[in-house]
Amino acid sequence: MALFERWVEDHGSPSISVDETGSVITVKYWALWDDVWIGLPEIRSSYPGNLIKFNDTKMTNYSITNRPGGEYANIVLVYKSPQKGSSSHPEERKDTATIHTMSDGSLEKSIETKRGDNNYKMFWNFSLAKRNGVSTGTRPGDWNTQTEDTIPESISADWKWVKDITDVEKDWSIDQAAVKKGVESYLISSPIVSEKTYHKKQSSADSIASNNNTRATPGNTFGKSGGEWLIISSNVYFEDGFWVAERQFQFADIWDHDLYN
Repeated sequence: MALFERWVEDHGSPSISVDETGSVITVKYWALWDDVWIGLPEIRSSYPGNLIKFNDTKMTNYSITNRPGGEYANIVLVYKSPQKGSSSHPEERKDTATIHTMSDGSLEKSIETKRGDNNYKMFWNFSLAKRNGVSTGTRPGDWNTQTEDTIPESISADWKWVKDITDVEKDWSIDQAAVKKGVESYLISSPIVSEKTYHKKQSSADSIASNNNTRATPGNTFGKSGGEWLIISSNVYFEDGFWVAERQFQFADIWDHDLYN
C-alpha cells in the first residue's frame, strides 16, 4: 500500500538494513511523472510507515528517475535511524560537544636542514667540483662522508661544493656528481589531530572554522608535547540537526612565527 497519495509502492518495499551505526530504510515507488511532486516529503521528515521498532527515523535523501517514455517515474526515499546509545545519535549530542581523533601524518622538510647531521651527506644533493688541471689525487679524502660544505684550507682553491652545474665556472669541472640530484626534501612523522565540534547555530561553527593557518593547540594532544600545532584545514557542514565545525591540527617542532600567527 502506498504511503503517499497517487504513488504505488514497489513489490518487496521497504527494505531495511541495520549495522552498529543505526538503521536504513529504503522505500521504492513508481508514479506518473506529474504526480511525483504531489506530497513529496521534505528532507528530515519522519518515516510515515508502521515500523515502530525504527523510531526517530528521518529521510536523508531521495532520488527520482524518469522511466523510458517519460510518462512514469521511479522514486526512492531513504530514511536513516541512528540506534539509541550510538554516539552518532543526535539526541546524545550537545551544543559545543567536541570529539578528537588522531592519525599519522607527515611533513616535508628541506633536505639541507639535515646538514651537519651524521645521517646527511653533502654528495647527496651537492656536486664536488675541481679546478681544471688539478689531479684527482688531491680530492678531499672524506668527500663521501662530509656533512658540511667545508674543504680543507690547503686545497680550498682547487676544490669546492656546488649546488648546480650552472654554478661551475668555465675553468672548473664536476669531479663527483650529486647522487640525489633533484631531491630537495624529505618526510618526517607529524601527527594530525582532527576535531569535531557540534553547534546549534551555524554562526558558532563558522567562527571556529575561520582561523586556518594559525598556531593553536587542540583540546586533546594525545600525549604529544614539546612542539607546536597549526590549524591546517577546516570546514563546516550540517549533520543530524547540528552544525559541525571540523578542524585539523598538525604537529611540528616549531612553526615559523613570521608566517603563522
